[in-house]
Amino acid sequence: MRTAELNVIVVLWIFAIGISPAPANARHTPKAANTTKTKVTHTAKMTATSNSSNVCHTKACKNRAKYITAALNKNYKPCESFYDHVCQNWIFYNPIPDDKSSTSVLGGIDDELTENLKLIFENGTYKTENQNATDKVLASYKNCINTSIPEKTQFYAFYDVLKRIGGEYWPVWPPPRTREVLPTWDQLYTRIHTEFAVNLLLVIGVDKDPKNVSDKIISSDLQQNQNCICSEREAHESQSIG
Repeated sequence: MRTAELNVIVVLWIFAIGISPAPANARHTPKAANTTKTKVTHTAKMTATSNSSNVCHTKACKNRAKYITAALNKNYKPCESFYDHVCQNWIFYNPIPDDKSSTSVLGGIDDELTENLKLIFENGTYKTENQNATDKVLASYKNCINTSIPEKTQFYAFYDVLKRIGGEYWPVWPPPRTREVLPTWDQLYTRIHTEFAVNLLLVIGVDKDPKNVSDKIISSDLQQNQNCICSEREAHESQSIG
């Protein structure tokens, strides 16, 4: 009996040794699961952080987001009537002004820019000496809207401008001493363009050469209104010929 009991004890001991790693693995398994869960949670947080970092939170972005959202009409489903969903509110809140024949998003932005510039010009200050480009723009605007300047002062200021381009001997006043002092039309055009950068007949500028961007070329083209006049005249002539 003692031998049988001893054999049973040995078998149970061997069996215990054989199954002992299983509980150990079982104890370590939750740790592995927790580690995996931690990694997934950390990855999700990193993804959320990266996505949030790609979102613009500046004042300009928020204003633009409100502008786009206000244009949407959520009473219409985009898959059923995309145009009404996207544009109907914008059309309602942006009627065509009485002084215009049409309106657009870019036109509205241009009007808003004009109003903002007007506020800047009205509230801005400028130097009278050693002026930079900003000072000159503000000074020009202030002089244009200043209605208290006497007409005689305005006239002589305009006359000084004419003298700068060689047109002080205007046919109306004063009469030229000799006909030779009058500049030719091409001389006058050149002076106006170089002094004030005003394009009267042609749009002249310096651009990059499309064939070799490292080089510069002088480009010239008709003014936009000149193109319109030419196209209308050509259309009229073609209709007359037909």
